[in-house]
Amino acid sequence: REGFYFATNDSIPCYHKTYVDDSGIPFVYYEELNGIKPGKKYNPTSVATYAKEYYTELIKSKGFVTKRKFFNCIEWLEKNIHEEGNCLLYQFNWQQPFYPEIKPTYASGLSSGLAMEAFIDAYLLSGSEKYISLSKKLLNGFYVPIQNGGFTYVDATEMWFEEYAHENTKT
Repeated sequence: REGFYFATNDSIPCYHKTYVDDSGIPFVYYEELNGIKPGKKYNPTSVATYAKEYYTELIKSKGFVTKRKFFNCIEWLEKNIHEEGNCLLYQFNWQQPFYPEIKPTYASGLSSGLAMEAFIDAYLLSGSEKYISLSKKLLNGFYVPIQNGGFTYVDATEMWFEEYAHENTKT
């Protein structure tokens, strides 16, 4: 997206703002766009991104408050994951205003990848094997095709891991 706007000498439109709640967990307030009014939503992509930022800050400063915020994000990621057989997926049960053709429910490869990284960081801090287990189950999600509720598009020669995966996005 950034490359497109840079190439066309335009600015990136922003239809949402990110805030942080009292626990340090980010939420996004999505403005109305394309007739879609999501409002305040906790987004696993944002939560995992903030967890990664807290981890980086924590490694530098060893702050108790930062550690608490990090583990609050990790706990949110644990509680808001969908188990599908031997894999885990983050499912969006609300509609993104940027893509009106993509209706809920859909999964996100970006959310899963970032959450895997955050869980590995949680393992490094805590030593708890449950974070390794969560990461492995998230990795299994990379083999679930879009038509089965996953985020992976497969053709004859390639696999694509979609950020906003839904059958409506196939060409």
